[in-house]
Amino acid sequence: MIDNLKLSVDTRAMECVSLLESFCQRGVAMDIRTCIETRVSTRLFNNTPIPHETLYDIMDAARFAPSPKNRQPWRFAVLTGPEKDTVVHICRNGLQAAPQKAGHLMGKETASEYNTYDIIDQAPVLILVFNAFPSKETLNHYNRRFDDANMQAIGAAIENMLLRATELGVKSLWIGDILTEAKLLEQRYFCGGALASGIVLGFSEMVNRHLQRNALSDLIIFDGG
Repeated sequence: MIDNLKLSVDTRAMECVSLLESFCQRGVAMDIRTCIETRVSTRLFNNTPIPHETLYDIMDAARFAPSPKNRQPWRFAVLTGPEKDTVVHICRNGLQAAPQKAGHLMGKETASEYNTYDIIDQAPVLILVFNAFPSKETLNHYNRRFDDANMQAIGAAIENMLLRATELGVKSLWIGDILTEAKLLEQRYFCGGALASGIVLGFSEMVNRHLQRNALSDLIIFDGG
């Protein structure tokens, strides 16, 4: 039963790749389910610039994410050209001074900062995403509930952007390795804010491989009245 479900999921993923190519070729908007299933993490970009209106269309999708008390804690630094190159330089220098650490990884996961900074170097756009209301700055004391709620909202805003990018035929990569140099980037772009993540956007000729997803039956830990 589970094997059949996994096979069905993998088959559906291949079907969605074909659908995505068809939508992009015809310039037809895709439905939300297709966006969700065809979004992939791209790690090879070309240097084709993203039109300004397309970039801001993608970012505008973030505004409609849910947030606690309608707090809307997301803020963005949009980096291109020399400014993006400067961030790559800062991050690479940071790695040379303090080699990769694996304390944030589990199991067989491997450190990937060097590869991530190469990817940022390739792509035309890097968006740094900040939490505008870290509890230490906003409440004058650390409050996990406050911070967790804001970060959940920021995650929803990022996903909105990734799905809109997918719909528009723009490739993306949600990155966490940028957090290695969080303090320096916060000082440079948003004093008082907290770096939450980064998003790389661009175009690619690469056909992405969909990673196998766990079956829904493996994810439900309780189901009953």
